Order: sequence, then structure tokens, then C-alpha cells
Amino acid sequence: MLNIKTVEVDTDGRLPIIENFVEAVEDFPLVTGDYVFLSNQVLEDIPKVVHVEDGKLLAQKNCHFIIISGLCGDLDELALTQAPKSLVEKGYLVVRINNSSGKINLKIPNDFKMIAELPVENTAEFILLLQYVGTKAPSLEPIAVEISDCDKEFTWITQVQQSINNKTPTIVYAHNEKLNGLIGLVNCLRREPDGHLITCFLINDKSAPAFNINEPFYAAQYALGLAVNVYQNGKWGSYRHLLLRLEEKIAPRKDHVYGNVLQRGDLSSLRWIEGPFNPKTCDIKIAYSSLNFRDIMLATGRLAVELFGDSRLDQNCVLGLEYSGIHTKTGRRIMSMVAKGGVGSYVQEASRLLWDVPENWSLKDAATVPVVYVTVYYAFFMVSDIRKGKSILIHAGTGGIGLAAIRVALAYNLEVFTTCSTPQKKQFLLDTFPQLKESHIGNSRDTSFERMVIEETNGKGVDFVLNSLSEDKLLASVRCLGFRGNFLEIGKFDMANDTKLGMSCFLKEIKFNAVLADRLLIAPDEEIAHLKALLDNGIANGTIQPLPATVFQAHEIEQAFRHMVGGKHIGKVVIQVREDPKSEFTMPVKVVKQVYFDPNLSFVIPGGLGGFGLELEHFVVFSSVSCGRGNAGQTNYGMANSVMERIIEDRIQSGFPAKAIQWGAVGEVGLVADMVEDKIDIDIGGTLQQRISSCLQELDTLLSAPDAIVASMVVAEKRFGSSGGETVIETVMNIMGIRDIKSVSLGATLSEIGMDSLMAVEIQQTLERNFDLSLTPEMLRSLTFQKLLEYNEGKAREFNVTEDENLDFALKDTPTGIELLVRNLGDETRCNEVMIELQSDTLQLATLPTIMIPGIEGTAGQVWYKMAKNINSKVNMLQFHRFAELTSIKEIAEACYEDVKTVIKANRQFYIVAYSYGAFIALELVAMLEKAGFHGQLLLIDGAPHFLTKLTHLHVGENITDNNLYDLILSGVIQTVFRENIRESLALQFSQLPTIEKKMEKFDEYIAKQSVHSSNYSKAMVHAIFRRLSTVKKYDLINFEPINSPIILIRSAEVAIQNIDEDYSLQKITKGTVIVEKIEGSHTTMLDNPILSKLINDFNPSLTVEGN
Repeated sequence: MLNIKTVEVDTDGRLPIIENFVEAVEDFPLVTGDYVFLSNQVLEDIPKVVHVEDGKLLAQKNCHFIIISGLCGDLDELALTQAPKSLVEKGYLVVRINNSSGKINLKIPNDFKMIAELPVENTAEFILLLQYVGTKAPSLEPIAVEISDCDKEFTWITQVQQSINNKTPTIVYAHNEKLNGLIGLVNCLRREPDGHLITCFLINDKSAPAFNINEPFYAAQYALGLAVNVYQNGKWGSYRHLLLRLEEKIAPRKDHVYGNVLQRGDLSSLRWIEGPFNPKTCDIKIAYSSLNFRDIMLATGRLAVELFGDSRLDQNCVLGLEYSGIHTKTGRRIMSMVAKGGVGSYVQEASRLLWDVPENWSLKDAATVPVVYVTVYYAFFMVSDIRKGKSILIHAGTGGIGLAAIRVALAYNLEVFTTCSTPQKKQFLLDTFPQLKESHIGNSRDTSFERMVIEETNGKGVDFVLNSLSEDKLLASVRCLGFRGNFLEIGKFDMANDTKLGMSCFLKEIKFNAVLADRLLIAPDEEIAHLKALLDNGIANGTIQPLPATVFQAHEIEQAFRHMVGGKHIGKVVIQVREDPKSEFTMPVKVVKQVYFDPNLSFVIPGGLGGFGLELEHFVVFSSVSCGRGNAGQTNYGMANSVMERIIEDRIQSGFPAKAIQWGAVGEVGLVADMVEDKIDIDIGGTLQQRISSCLQELDTLLSAPDAIVASMVVAEKRFGSSGGETVIETVMNIMGIRDIKSVSLGATLSEIGMDSLMAVEIQQTLERNFDLSLTPEMLRSLTFQKLLEYNEGKAREFNVTEDENLDFALKDTPTGIELLVRNLGDETRCNEVMIELQSDTLQLATLPTIMIPGIEGTAGQVWYKMAKNINSKVNMLQFHRFAELTSIKEIAEACYEDVKTVIKANRQFYIVAYSYGAFIALELVAMLEKAGFHGQLLLIDGAPHFLTKLTHLHVGENITDNNLYDLILSGVIQTVFRENIRESLALQFSQLPTIEKKMEKFDEYIAKQSVHSSNYSKAMVHAIFRRLSTVKKYDLINFEPINSPIILIRSAEVAIQNIDEDYSLQKITKGTVIVEKIEGSHTTMLDNPILSKLINDFNPSLTVEGN
């Protein structure tokens, strides 16, 4: 790997250009760089790989490039004395000068030579490229060898071999042979040992003198030291690879354009793309395009585009089910539903599902109508008949279909139940539909709506369910149906993913109907006529009304999709394509070029059946980067490709179409793919194999470029955090719609901040594609911005997750101090109940109830409610907050004893699951139960006396004073409540207060800033934690009387303390067996691991007995 060092010196305060060097160097394979900007400027947008310091140039050594500015007349002392001392031999000095006259009057020192003068477009600035030549003795006299097409004996080969073997500088040249392949030959030769001795001259100009290196015309050019020298059209030049930049200007368009993602799953790649239709033959000019959930599923990659056909053309223009616009042949205002392509500027052929727009509707109004009402009327009156029922559950009531369905259902006097995701949306529904009861509106984000329906219908359920929810919410929706109810499924996600539906639900004689409204586009004419008649009647009688809409202009296509993904909309999301519906022109947009081929022409594709071949218009040849950049051992291949490229240039010179594409290694087919088998990510000379799909995608850009010779290759990653593009944090913020990182807690998980399933899919795919982060859904849900920040700062090793290691990096952020022991403060509303039953969503197969005991907080937080849903038995949570005043573990256990006996007395057997501090109470309870004749099993989640005593001493301190312990608890509880990284500052504040009373007053000030927990409850919790920690500190580990029951210990894989037995010394605590299991996570985060509930089920004694 060649390392290029570039230093820019800030001499006059102008903006640096070093970032251009970063971009250029990092784009080369097998080349990387060190970048330094010497300045006292504070620049926020400079690439992170550039080191900025207010230093001196003399301190920089072995520089390949030095950039300076603000010089005039003689090069000043900086260039004369400092630059030569910092440059390597033949290094370059880049001088930036302002010269409005266009004349350059700098005097060049003897140890530098001028290579090039480059004017900067649209400015008065010039860039001079000077090479440092030093004072070394001149090199050997070069040998000149002509490479001529007329040399049929190839005598030049021997001459070149001999001169290189003799380590003699060699000039190979071709004179006025316009199709000579010299360039590719030399690029490959220079990759061979001693290849730097080769210099190339390609002369393609009749006015040039015969080649003679002693001729001043050639000697002056040779003195510049360039490897490749080309003379044509009266100018010297060379061949260089430059980044291809195709300008995407924002402008109105009158051709066919359509919207789509360039990269499936990445909404940031949403663009307008040149389409295949000729506007003169199109039936419809689109004014407004309306988005639907199917569009989101397609754009985010959750629905396969292969549903639309095998052809790439079929899979391109797929977004958009509906639109409004003008019929080009009749001039009528119309609205329509189409199979695909509704997000575009034209529709080629009008579909049969087309209506005239009522006079009192705008085209924006009309765009909100077709899909939602077609779906609702098809579901309500063709798939089933809601007139035969009395009640219906309609999910996502503020969505487009939800609003339409509620309106129609109420028009037919059905009792409507619905769901939505926010209080604001709930209020909107109540304001829009006064007939709705507030008690009939549930939450669409979880399955709690099931209980609402069952309670409000007195257990009968509803007659119809119009469902768009997926996974567990779909199953809960099925359970909402009453006897002989009808389930109307309009979502495609579960069907596309073959989600299983248990047969037991059909014991109620229900019907499950798939409602695929887009099927109507290919339905028989009589079916279409029936549906149109239904909608015509609905429009006429006023049942069908336009929906509220959020409108985005055409250039805001990405924002429109993100707005819908975020679930922020009510009604429809609409894209305005034309300002004037009758105009040929769209609103101003940026458009990606796309090449199409005339289906009426024939195309010859040589090599199309081997390797990489496809239809290419006119005259296009596939060259290779082996020609353009060189590759050892491929001189003949490089030379042949170079001949092709000269033919391409000659065709263009003659006015014919032509294009040469230099491809890098192409994966999946061809020689390279055969050599490396299926290892497509293997590094080949600093590049990776480019997948066929990527090649096809890049072809549009390459064929649209004006240049004769273009190239495409994938440069292998050379450094962590390479320059350019968004950081990982900026990427996630953009997907989640977060404008300011300060507005969220760094420690909160993405799920807690508001990441829904669609965002999760996009984040997962984008992180894997752009940052090589492969995350499971569980890891993604636990991911925090703190972890992303660590990744951004270079801690990539913490993200190096493999299956073999089986470590979840998202769980690696180990809390310390009180936060390690206190996860949250629990549910204050039920804190004084000693035994509460938690709801389980699974079949309760176990006859023995599971008694759970929480950690040191003594109350059930949300993690226990979530865990209980997956437990296959009745779940009772033992809380001990009511006994907050008690000062010993034995007293707490005795106070809870009778409540525990009440739960298990029918079985005379117990199954107790205790976490962390709860293990102390569990052991005391088990000892008491055994004496009373009960038997059973104890499962401890990262809890045991020896372990917890050591853990407390480690994180709290063995000899800590009461005052200091209160400081830790108070700051830790506030940290837990507010989830902000303010622990150190809080601890300092509390430590400066002399008494516990003063500390509690300060604590009260913080608690007043939140509304989750009351002041009394929070203070009681602080005192209780203090007492409980005190009981741990003085716990007697020596005189403990062992119990008889077996113990299962579930340890966290992330070790909390060192030097402790594998079983946490539990063999000293029980005479029974001890089984140890490990799961991923830390002492705190292991509770989120779904494997935990599975283990709790597996070790339930009643399940074990029945399983045996």
C-alpha cells in the first residue's frame, strides 16, 4: 500500500483544497494518505481524516505534496527554504495564486520545475504544479524504442526486455499511428519489476517532428518526468482517471420521469429517473401522485420487485398505485388506480379503474380517493358484505384506508372499533367522526386493542376485522373476531413472508379473506363494472369524500416517503408533480439519466453468453482497468484493450457514436469469478469484484457520460472512517428524522426513541451496506446513539461481531455503580401491591405458577411485563416496596411469606425466579417454605450472595460512609430517570451538601422536572435502596444455613466481576444440584435477551415433568 502525505499550509486564510486531495487519493486502489492542514482556522466541515494543527511546515517531513497560497513575484522564503526540506525527492509543490490579469509572473527556483498551470473555473485563481528536482546528478541517457504497427516481427519486444534487464531508462514511442495500443502496454509494463524505468510518448499529430529525444520539442517534455506523454491537436497531455461527475440540475421536465430508489432499502437514494415513455403517445399527464403502504414496502425492500416480472424494465418503474391528472386525448380531469408507475410524470395507457373528477374536488383531493375507496368497497361489498354484520374493527384509523373504511362503515350503521398510534391521532378521529366512542379507539403499536375489543363487546368479539397490521398484532386481530366473523386482510407483509396462522382460530367458524385490491387491475370486465358502479354510487350519495392530505413537491420525494414511514401523517401523503396540470412541464426536479433501447431495432452483442454481456446501443466496447491503470503480467491484454480505446476515440473524432468502458474485476461470472470461486469480497489488487447487478446499475451513468472512455471499479476499503459521505450517526439520524442529536438521550435505545419496523429495515440495510455493520434485529433494537458515537470515534473493534464470538455488541455498554443494580424505578401505580399477576400472551402449559422477584428496586418495571408475555405459565410478581422501611433481608422475606404461600398452597410446590438482589429474598423464602413442607426449584438470574456482595463492594465500596452512599444513590437514580450522562456532575453536587436532608432537597428539585414518578415515591425508593444496600454490605456469608432445593443460575456472558466461581459459590448455599447457563448481555441488559424467558419456561418443574 502506497502512502501519500499531503500538507496544506494556510498562509492567507482562504478555504483549504486538501479535501480534494483526500477525495482523489482515497479513490485509488492500493493508495492511501496522511493529510495535514497547518492553520489556526476552526473548520467544521473538513474531512475527519485531515489532521488540523497550528504548526510549522518545517516539522513536516517526507511530504509528497505541499499546498501553499498567497505568493507573488519570487517564491517567498516558505517555498525557497522550507518546502524543499519537507518534500521527498520529486515531490510536488502546489501553489495557489490569485491573478485577475491571467498572467503568471512567479520566478521558479532552480530546484523546482513547472509541470502545469491550471486556471480554476469561474474564479481568478490559478494552480501551479511544481516538482522538486533537487540537486542530484542526472540519470542515465535513455534508450528510445519505437512500438510500431508495421513491425510484424515484434523486434521491439527484445529491445525493451534488454533495456529493462540492464536497468536503463527506456522511452517507448509511437509516431502518428492513431490506433496504436502503446498506452495499455506501458501501464502494464510499469507494474512489472523496474517498470518505473519505462516512459511513453504517443504522438498523434501530423505537425509534430520526427521523434528524437534530443530534439528540444521532446526533451523539454521528457524533462517533466511524466510516465505517459501524449501529443495531439497541437497540445501535450496525458491520460488520467478523474471522478465522473454528471450534473443533476434542478429543472422542469417535459419528458417521462418516474420516482424510485437507486438502492433498494435506502430511502436516501430516492430519485427521479428518466423514463421509457414517449409523452406524445401517453394517455395521462399526472398532476398529483399519492403514496400507499405498498410503495413504502417496495422502497424499503420489504416487498420484492420481482412480483412485477423478471425484466429489469418491469422492476424499475413500480412505485405509485394512484394519481390524478389530465387525460391528454380528452382534456378531462381524471383520477385513477394503476398497477404501477403512478409516481411519475406520465402514464402510457389509462387503466380501466378511472373516474372523472367531480367538479367540486381539486386534483389534489382526487389523488387521495382511488386506492383507499377501491380497497374498502372491494373488501366490504365484493369479498364480503358488511351489511350482514353489526360491528367492525378497523386498524390504523387515521391512515388513508382507515379513514375511508370508518366513513363507509358508519354510513352503513356499523359499530366501529379502531386503532391509532398517538393521542393526537385519537383526538383527530373523535373530532372527525363524532359517532365514534372514545372507548372504541385502541393502540395500533401493541396488542392491547384485543383486550379493548373483548371488554367492549362483553367477550363476543366483532363481526368484521379490516386488518393492515402484521405479525403478533395480526394474530391478536384474529382473536378479536366473534363467532362466524370475517377477517379482511389488506396487508401483504405476512402473506409475502408466509407467516403461520394457527388452525385453532377457525374453531369459531371464522372466514379469512385476502383483499388484494391491485388484482382488480386484471379482473374481468364485469367485475370492474360492478366495482365502478359501487364507487360511482358512493361518490353520488356523498359517502365517498376526499381525505386530508400532506402535500410534498416533486423535488421533496424523499421527504414524502420518510414522512409516511414515520407514521406522522393523517390521511394520505401526496406528491405534487405539476404546478399547472395542463402544462407539459413538471415542477423542477433533479433527474438521473437512464438509457433505453428502441424495441424496433436489432442489437448485436458479441460475448453476450460468456462473462458479462448485454444489449448496448450503437458502438460500445468493454475494456479493462488493466489497460487504464496497468496490471503486472497482462501487457498483451492491456495493449489489445488500448487499441480498442484508440478506435473509440477515432470514431468519435469522425462523428460516429462510440464508448469504451474500463471494467474492474467483475464478480459472479468470468475468469476472476472462477479463480476466487464464491469469495466475492476478496481483495484483488486493492479492488473488489463488482457484482453484475452493480455493473448494470452503473451502465446508465457510464453510457450517459460525454467522455469517450469511462471506467468503473470497486476500490477496497483502506481505512476505518474513510472520508466522504455521512457518518454512521448522521445516517441513522437522517433515517429516523432526528435533526439535532442533542434532542435525544445518547443512552436510549433506537426503539425507545421511536424506531419502527420500517425504519429498522432501512437502518439495518444501510449500516450493512455503507459501514459493514451486520446487525440482528435484536441487536438493532438495543442499539443506542452512544454506541454509534463510539463507532464513529474509531472503536470499531467493539463492533467486530461474529457468530463464533456470539457477543452482542449492542449490549456491551456496561453500567457501573448504582445503575448496575437499579434498572428503573418500576410502576408507581401498583408499587404497594405485594403480589401482582402479569399477563402472559402464550398458552399456559405449565400447571405450576412462576413467582418472580425483581432486583433491588423491589417493583415490577416494564422489562418484567414484557418478559411475562412469553412465559408458559401463570406469572406472579412479588414486590417488596411496601416494606421499604424494613432493614434486614430476613424481615422482608417474612413480610412477603404469606403472600407467596397463598399462590403455591394448592400445589405444595414452588418455582421461584429471582433477579440480582431478589436472590437474597428468594433464598430466605425457600428456606422458610422448605421448613413448612413445600418443595420446588429456584432459578436465579445473575444473583447469588457471594456474587452480589462482591459486586456491591466493587461498585459501591466496602467502607463507604452513609453520606457518600446517598450521593451515589441519588445521582444514580436521577441518571436512571433522566437517562442523561450527568452522573459525575450530579455526584459532585450532592457531595458538596453537608447533610442527607439537604441532599434530599436537591434531589427533589430534579424529580420535580419529570412527571413519571412522584416526589414521595422517588424519595422512598432512595431510602429503600440505601437500606437494602446496607443489608448486602453486612450479609453473613459464613453462617448461612444451606437450603435443599436445586438452583439454576442464569449468568450474564459479560463478566461483571473477576475471581469468582463459575456457579457464584452457590454450591455453598444449597445441598441440591446447581446448573449454570450463560446468555448474552450484562448484569442489566441480559433481562432484554429473549432467550431468558425460554430458559425460564424450560426449567419450570411442571413443564419438565410433563415433557418427560
